[in-house]
Amino acid sequence: MTGYFLVDKKLLETFSPEEMWAMVSFQLPVLATVFIWHKDAVLADLKQWKSVLIFTFSMIGTWGLALYALKYLDATVVASLRNLSILFGVFLGAHLFDEGHRWFRYLAAILMVVGVFLVLW
Repeated sequence: MTGYFLVDKKLLETFSPEEMWAMVSFQLPVLATVFIWHKDAVLADLKQWKSVLIFTFSMIGTWGLALYALKYLDATVVASLRNLSILFGVFLGAHLFDEGHRWFRYLAAILMVVGVFLVLW
Protein backbone atom coordinates (compact mmCIF):
# COMPACT_ATOMS: atom_id res chain seq x y z
CA MET A 1 0.00 0.00 0.00
CA THR A 2 2.84 2.36 0.80
CA GLY A 3 4.27 1.78 -2.64
CA TYR A 4 1.02 2.98 -4.21
CA PHE A 5 1.18 6.21 -2.24
CA LEU A 6 4.81 6.82 -3.13
CA VAL A 7 4.15 6.21 -6.83
CA ASP A 8 1.06 8.43 -6.74
CA LYS A 9 3.00 11.18 -4.95
CA LYS A 10 5.77 11.02 -7.57
CA LEU A 11 3.26 11.04 -10.44
CA LEU A 12 1.52 14.08 -8.95
CA GLU A 13 4.74 16.05 -9.47
CA THR A 14 4.07 15.77 -13.21
CA PHE A 15 0.32 15.17 -13.56
CA SER A 16 -2.76 16.70 -11.99
CA PRO A 17 -5.30 14.52 -10.12
CA GLU A 18 -7.61 14.82 -13.12
CA GLU A 19 -4.92 13.47 -15.44
CA MET A 20 -4.33 10.60 -13.01
CA TRP A 21 -8.04 9.73 -13.25
CA ALA A 22 -7.71 9.72 -17.03
CA MET A 23 -4.78 7.30 -16.83
CA VAL A 24 -6.75 4.92 -14.62
CA SER A 25 -9.78 5.11 -16.91
CA PHE A 26 -7.55 4.25 -19.87
CA GLN A 27 -6.62 0.96 -18.12
CA LEU A 28 -10.23 -0.25 -17.79
CA PRO A 29 -10.30 -2.24 -21.07
CA VAL A 30 -7.23 -4.18 -19.91
CA LEU A 31 -8.83 -4.88 -16.53
CA ALA A 32 -11.94 -6.16 -18.31
CA THR A 33 -9.99 -9.28 -19.27
CA VAL A 34 -10.77 -10.54 -15.76
CA PHE A 35 -14.29 -11.19 -17.05
CA ILE A 36 -12.84 -13.60 -19.60
CA TRP A 37 -10.27 -15.43 -17.45
CA HIS A 38 -12.26 -15.66 -14.20
CA LYS A 39 -15.83 -15.80 -15.42
CA ASP A 40 -17.15 -17.98 -12.55
CA ALA A 41 -15.65 -15.73 -9.87
CA VAL A 42 -17.04 -12.61 -11.54
CA LEU A 43 -20.52 -14.14 -11.77
CA ALA A 44 -20.36 -15.15 -8.09
CA ASP A 45 -19.38 -11.58 -7.15
CA LEU A 46 -22.15 -10.08 -9.25
CA LYS A 47 -24.75 -12.03 -7.29
CA GLN A 48 -23.97 -9.58 -4.48
CA TRP A 49 -24.02 -6.55 -6.76
CA LYS A 50 -25.01 -4.09 -4.03
CA SER A 51 -21.90 -4.90 -2.00
CA VAL A 52 -19.76 -4.73 -5.13
CA LEU A 53 -21.12 -1.27 -6.01
CA ILE A 54 -20.66 0.06 -2.48
CA PHE A 55 -17.09 -1.23 -2.38
CA THR A 56 -16.32 0.14 -5.84
CA PHE A 57 -17.56 3.64 -5.12
CA SER A 58 -15.92 3.77 -1.70
CA MET A 59 -12.57 2.76 -3.24
CA ILE A 60 -12.95 5.34 -6.00
CA GLY A 61 -13.81 7.98 -3.41
CA THR A 62 -10.93 7.20 -1.08
CA TRP A 63 -8.40 7.11 -3.92
CA GLY A 64 -9.71 10.41 -5.28
CA LEU A 65 -9.48 12.05 -1.88
CA ALA A 66 -6.02 10.58 -1.39
CA LEU A 67 -4.85 12.07 -4.71
CA TYR A 68 -6.02 15.53 -3.76
CA ALA A 69 -4.49 15.18 -0.30
CA LEU A 70 -1.18 13.95 -1.76
CA LYS A 71 -1.06 17.07 -3.90
CA TYR A 72 -0.75 19.21 -0.75
CA LEU A 73 0.55 16.92 2.02
CA ASP A 74 3.40 14.49 2.61
CA ALA A 75 2.82 10.90 1.51
CA THR A 76 3.42 9.59 5.04
CA VAL A 77 0.61 11.69 6.46
CA VAL A 78 -1.88 10.69 3.74
CA ALA A 79 -0.97 6.99 3.94
CA SER A 80 -1.34 6.97 7.71
CA LEU A 81 -4.72 8.62 7.66
CA ARG A 82 -6.10 6.53 4.81
CA ASN A 83 -4.97 3.27 6.36
CA LEU A 84 -6.80 4.04 9.58
CA SER A 85 -9.76 2.30 7.99
CA ILE A 86 -8.22 -0.97 9.15
CA LEU A 87 -9.35 0.04 12.63
CA PHE A 88 -12.94 -0.53 11.54
CA GLY A 89 -12.00 -4.04 10.51
CA VAL A 90 -10.28 -4.67 13.83
CA PHE A 91 -13.30 -3.55 15.82
CA LEU A 92 -15.78 -5.36 13.57
CA GLY A 93 -13.85 -8.59 13.83
CA ALA A 94 -13.20 -8.41 17.55
CA HIS A 95 -16.44 -6.92 18.79
CA LEU A 96 -19.23 -7.77 16.37
CA PHE A 97 -18.06 -11.09 14.93
CA ASP A 98 -16.24 -12.52 17.99
CA GLU A 99 -13.25 -13.68 15.96
CA GLY A 100 -11.20 -14.22 19.10
CA HIS A 101 -8.14 -12.59 20.60
CA ARG A 102 -10.27 -9.55 21.34
CA TRP A 103 -7.82 -7.77 23.65
CA PHE A 104 -4.87 -8.34 21.31
CA ARG A 105 -6.90 -6.77 18.51
CA TYR A 106 -7.81 -3.80 20.69
CA LEU A 107 -4.17 -3.38 21.69
CA ALA A 108 -3.14 -3.47 18.01
CA ALA A 109 -5.75 -0.81 17.20
CA ILE A 110 -4.49 1.41 20.01
CA LEU A 111 -0.91 1.03 18.78
CA MET A 112 -2.02 2.02 15.26
CA VAL A 113 -3.68 5.18 16.57
CA VAL A 114 -0.58 6.04 18.62
CA GLY A 115 1.56 5.50 15.51
CA VAL A 116 -0.59 7.88 13.48
CA PHE A 117 -0.30 10.58 16.14
CA LEU A 118 3.47 10.10 16.23
CA VAL A 119 3.67 10.48 12.43
CA LEU A 120 1.48 13.57 12.48
CA TRP A 121 3.26 15.09 15.46
